[in-house]
This record gives sequence, structure tokens and C-alpha cells, in this order.
Amino acid sequence: SIAADVSPGRLTRFFTKEDHTFRVKKQIRETVIFAVQNLIKEPPFSKLDLVSCRNVLIYMNSVLQKKIIPLFHCTLNQDGFLFLGSSEGIGEFTQLFSCVDTKWKIFKRKGAVVAKVAPLPKIPFIGTTDETQRAEEKKVISVANISELAEKLILEKYAPPFVIINEKYDILYFHGKTDRYLSPPSGEPSFNMLKMVREDLRYELSTALHKSIKKKATVVTEVLQMKRDDDSRSINLVVRPITETTFAQGLTMVIFDDKIPLKKPVQKEKKASKSEEVNPRILALEQELKSTREYLQTSVEETETSNEELKSANEELQSINEELQSANEELETSKEELQSTNEELETVNSELQHKIEELSRTNNDLNNLLASTEIATIFLDTDFCIKCFTPSVVKVLNLRQTDIGRPFSDITSSIINENFYKDAEDVLNTLNKKETEAQAKEGGWYFIRMMPYRTVENVIDGIVITFTDITKLKLAEADLRRLTTVVSDSNDAIVVFDLEGRITAWNKGAERMYGYTETEVLKMNIIEIVLEDKRQETLDQIEQIKTDISVESMETQRVTKDGRILDVWLTATKLVDDKGNIVAVATTERDITERKCSEAAYKKTIEELKRQLEYLQDQKGLGK
Repeated sequence: SIAADVSPGRLTRFFTKEDHTFRVKKQIRETVIFAVQNLIKEPPFSKLDLVSCRNVLIYMNSVLQKKIIPLFHCTLNQDGFLFLGSSEGIGEFTQLFSCVDTKWKIFKRKGAVVAKVAPLPKIPFIGTTDETQRAEEKKVISVANISELAEKLILEKYAPPFVIINEKYDILYFHGKTDRYLSPPSGEPSFNMLKMVREDLRYELSTALHKSIKKKATVVTEVLQMKRDDDSRSINLVVRPITETTFAQGLTMVIFDDKIPLKKPVQKEKKASKSEEVNPRILALEQELKSTREYLQTSVEETETSNEELKSANEELQSINEELQSANEELETSKEELQSTNEELETVNSELQHKIEELSRTNNDLNNLLASTEIATIFLDTDFCIKCFTPSVVKVLNLRQTDIGRPFSDITSSIINENFYKDAEDVLNTLNKKETEAQAKEGGWYFIRMMPYRTVENVIDGIVITFTDITKLKLAEADLRRLTTVVSDSNDAIVVFDLEGRITAWNKGAERMYGYTETEVLKMNIIEIVLEDKRQETLDQIEQIKTDISVESMETQRVTKDGRILDVWLTATKLVDDKGNIVAVATTERDITERKCSEAAYKKTIEELKRQLEYLQDQKGLGK
């Protein structure tokens, strides 16, 4: 939880979690200035006690986050606080911040030195010119600068090689020629001191680091033998914690004090007796054994300290256990008293649970039934007030959940039906259902059914009104009526017959063309109106249609009731059922007898004219 108290000249922030309270107070001026800052491009503010950056880092990738976390470390004062969002964290920068509260993501700044910091954006200065920069460069070097330069030259010339490491043994700074004592490890790059130090010095360095961290004092390991190629050197290893500054905490300096290389024995020494000679290998082994003993001694001391801490913790746990045991005995007595009450409650609870399961199952069945039917249903009580309704009702009536309990007459409807309320009263008075069709204002149609609402005890407790959308049915009926009118009034003969040839439909155009009435022709077969020499052709067409082979329009002949032969142009169409099976054939037949006669007379006239023209041409030739 976060609380803020702003008063003239003071700003107080509180961060609270359980019994821990962290307060940060900061004296500020009475005038508060707010500024817009680009977190990525602009230089950061400095000397802040609190940085609150909640739910910002989650919108940045990991590369950008690694640049911003060190900036927060630089901008905070010593022991400053960083407040992040619940889904954010500091990642791998545990050497920069310590966690104060895990739940609220509150972190405290450490005084560690950052090894790799993102480059800070430069601050733009207004009014700077080349002349002013040249003037600054020409200023006289102060005494402090000369002193710093001298110290730097002396340090480079005479100081032994050393490195500065943090609390995780990662190297932050190198000085001098450290390649004699350190070498990069194989595989993944690492700046860990214990991984980079040479094997001759690893045990001694580890022991010295443990001692220095434990005692918080300088540890010197003298006369360590180190071999490199054919060269054998003697060094002093100094581990010194850095405590002079509050900026850097947890830093340690490791100094490699190189001694003069061991000289090889002079030829004159050969005269000495063999008993006085000392094997260098034995010296190295003794030195290694000594360092190993010191390392083991340090480990034993740490183990003893841990055992003492565990022993004290165990004693505390035993006392707590005794208190818990006494409390447990009291609870056991209360448990026996509650057991009898619990048994009675379980019996009642089981009965209630069974009833609830039945009610829940019935309610689920009813809800699924109403949702699956997609029929708008509304329930009214005997006073015509709304009891409940299905979700589909909102398409018909302007209803909301807050309308439950309101009179039905107050609800506006999209259905055009002036007798709607009167019909509901009639149903409740006569107890007879009423069914009507009504059109909505948008153009749709609904089938309305009103029935009395009967309870299980056969008591009338209101009415039930259902609205069924029949818009598609109405449109289909209208289309069917239009199609029936077109087919019935067509001048062409439209005949429908099944796959056995039995005629099932006969329009007025067919009556005018063939002379048979619909009553007469429904008892006939299509073969009876086909000319005898064309009957086989008709049967072949029916067989083609049965095998789902399309039949093109063609010219054929039909016989009328009075025996006349008509030339007709026939177009056959197959009719299928819902499953796609062919069940009948519909033919459109147009009488082309007169047209053919006209074509024959036209051809005869053309031929007569040709003969006359030829005769005239012959007469003209004779005249010449």
C-alpha cells in the first residue's frame, strides 16, 4: 500500500507491508515543478531519494531495460529507493539494488560500482561557441590537477599489479601487468576472479578472500611459489577490503606483490654435502600443503559458526514447539465439542446439497433448452408484470434486467399489434391459448403464441408469451406465390411429370395448347401426347435425365386432344429433392407450328421469285 502526505515544504512517502514500514522523507521547496523527460534520450535527473517507474519497463525489450536500470542506479542517492511495477524487476543487476519488498517490488540502492554502464546522453548547452571552448582549454592547470597527475605516474611506475573485485568476485578494475597471475578461462567469457587466477594461486586466494570477508581486515599470504614456463617466482598475495568510501560497498582489492625471481644455485654450492641440499619440489609441496590446511581450517571455522547458529535456531524452535503443543491440546478439546455439532450439520448439509444439485441440474436444462430454441419468451404474472425473459426477447421488446417487476404495458415493442395487451388479458380470463401473426416495424414477421402459465399444482400464475421469427417463411411464401402466378399465366405449356412419365402438373398455357384440362391430364402419361415416331426419343430423354445427363433444348412434335400435330420447342429441367436425388422432370413447350408454316411459305415464295427471275433473264437474252 502507498500513502502520500504533501504539506508546505515537506513530502512524505510511506511503503507498508505487514509489520514492516519504510519511510522516506525529503525536504522540498513550497513550489513543485513538473517536467517532461525522455527516459531514453535525455540525461537523467540526479540526487533523487525515490524513483517510481511502474509498468514502464514491460513495454521495452531486454536490451533497453539493461540500459535503463543502471541509469536509475546513477540518479539515486545512497540508500535511495526504486519502486517498480508488479510485473517488472531489476533482472541481472542484483549488485546494484537489494530487494526490500518482493510483493510491491521495492528495491534499495547499493553502493556498488557499475562495471558496464550505458552511455549517458549528453546535456545540450545553449550559447557555447568554439571561442569559449578554446578559452577553457587555455586555463592554467591547478595544483590539484598536478598532484593527481603525479600520483597517477607514481602509481603506474612503482605500485604492484592489483585488481578490484565486487562481492561476487567479479573483476571491476585492472592495474598493472596482471597477465602473469590472471588468464582468461576457456569457453564462455568470464571476469570471475577465482576462474581467471592461475592454478598455483587459486587455493591461497580463495582462503584469503574468505578470511578477509569474515574478519573485514587485510589478509596477507607471504612467499607463494608460482611457476610460469621455466621461470619460478615468489609473490606475496594481499587481500584488502575497501572501506574508506561510502560510495563503493562490498569491494575488495587483491594485490600481487611480486618478489625477486629465485636464483639458480651457483656451481660452488655443489661442494656442499647432499644432506644440506633442499629439493625445490619439496618446498612447493610443503607450501601447497600449508595453504590447503589453511583453506580447510577456514572451512571448518565457517562450519562451526553455522552449527552454532543452527543450534540456537533449534532451541528457539523447540520452545515454539512446546507452546504450539499446549495450544494444540486446547484445540483438541474444542475439536471434540465441535465434532458433535459438525455431524449434525453434515446431515443437514447433505440433504441441502442434494436439493441444490437437483435445482442446479433443472436450471441448467431449462437454460439450455431456452437458448437452443432461440425463441423469444417472456413470463408475466397475474398482474401482467414481468417475471423473467429469455435473451432473445431483446430483439423484439426493449427490455433490460432492471425491467423485471415492471408492468408489461410500460414496455415499448417493435411489433405492430394494437390488440397485443388485450389479447393477453383474454388469455388470462379464458385460459385459452391465442396465436397470431404480426409484423415488426423493421419489416420482419413474428408468430405470437400466448398461453396460461400453470404451476406444478395446476395453479394459474400468469401467462407465457413466445415470439417466433417467421420472416423467412413469409418471404418464401411470397416468392412461391409470385412463381405460381408466373407459371400459371405463362403462354408456354409447362408440364411436370415423374420419372415414370405420369403427369403431375399442368398449367393454363398447356390447356390452351393441347386442349386437355388439368383434371383430364393428371390421369395421363406424357407418352400419350407425344407423336408415335417421337415416343422412343422421349423415353431416351427420361433415361438420360435419370442418369443425371443434361438434355439440351430441341424441336419435337406433340398431339393435341383433337388430333392436331403441333411442332414445339421443348426445354427439359430436372427436379431434385432435399438430398439432391432426381424425382421429376419439368418441360417448357412452345408452339412453333405457325412459325414453321411461315418459314415454309417464305421459302416457297423465294423459290418462286428465283424461277421468275431466271425466266426474265432468259427472255431478255433471247430478245438480244
